[in-house]
Amino acid sequence: MKLKKPKVFKKYFNSFLDPRGFLSAIDLENLEKKLQIKFKYQLVSLSEKKHTFRGFHFQKKPKAQNKIVIVHSGKILDFVVQIDSPLSSQVKSFELTAGDVIAIPHDYAHGFLSLTNNVIIQYLLDNKFSAKNYSGFNANSFIKEKFPNRKITISKKDKSLKDKILIEN
Repeated sequence: MKLKKPKVFKKYFNSFLDPRGFLSAIDLENLEKKLQIKFKYQLVSLSEKKHTFRGFHFQKKPKAQNKIVIVHSGKILDFVVQIDSPLSSQVKSFELTAGDVIAIPHDYAHGFLSLTNNVIIQYLLDNKFSAKNYSGFNANSFIKEKFPNRKITISKKDKSLKDKILIEN
C-alpha cells in the first residue's frame, strides 16, 4: 500500500493498564510492511491540558515526511489538509483515542486538538527533522471558526506561522 491519503487504523494496538500506568506494544515491522514506509525518526509529545492545539506542521521537499501518529493516551481531534490546497473546507478531521493510529502522507499538513488532559502522541517519520524544510500553516482563524466558544491553547510558534488555513465565505 502506497500512502496517498490519510488512513486511520482504529484500535491498532492494545495498552495494558495496571496501577502504575500503561504499557503499549506496537508491531513496527508489520506497520512498515503494511504502509511500505521505513521509519527514520521519532517524536513523542505530551499535551497536559484539554483544548491544546498543535499544528498544522509539515516539511517541504526534499525532506518531506510521511507520518504515523500513534495515540497512546487520551483523545484527540486530528486534522489533515493537503499542503497545496490549505482551505478550511478541505481540512479532514478524525476523532482518535488511545490505541488508534493515523498514517499521513508527506503532502499533507497535520495538526490536532486535545480533547482530554494528558494526551500522549508518538510520531514515526520516514525523514529526519530539517529546520530548513520545516513549515506549517497558521491555524488561528481556522480554530476560531471551528471552535468559536472554546478557549484553545496554541503556542506562540504556531501562531507566528505566516501561511494560513484559508477560510472561505
